[in-house]
Amino acid sequence: MRLIGLLLALTLIGSSPAYAEERPWRWFVVTQVGDDWEFEKGVANVTLTASTFRAELLWDGVNTGLRHSIAGSRQGNRLKARLSTEGTEQLDFPLEGSYRKRSWKKVGDSVGGETVMLLSASMVVGLTRDIRK
Repeated sequence: MRLIGLLLALTLIGSSPAYAEERPWRWFVVTQVGDDWEFEKGVANVTLTASTFRAELLWDGVNTGLRHSIAGSRQGNRLKARLSTEGTEQLDFPLEGSYRKRSWKKVGDSVGGETVMLLSASMVVGLTRDIRK
């Protein structure tokens, strides 16, 4: 009985925000519109596996609904994906890029960061988050 209690306590302690905090992803999209550029940003829900990449890009501010969705494949750090924009005819817009995870000596409460960069001829998509301990 004590062993079960100890295991339960360790599980709760290990999942406590005081020990490990998963930071939210932030995103930006820069799109060429004629001779100008349009800039958007917000928060994202990102899922990376050994072979897949998915992201839901949500608006910042009051309207926090879905703005873009991205789905694709992953080979090592290389990504191939397709972006669709809510409420528009832009579906399955092709993008390619990379994923990077970096670690550094503790700076404040940060111990590293994750970055996704996706590109096409007329669009740049960036996602990043801080890794904290």
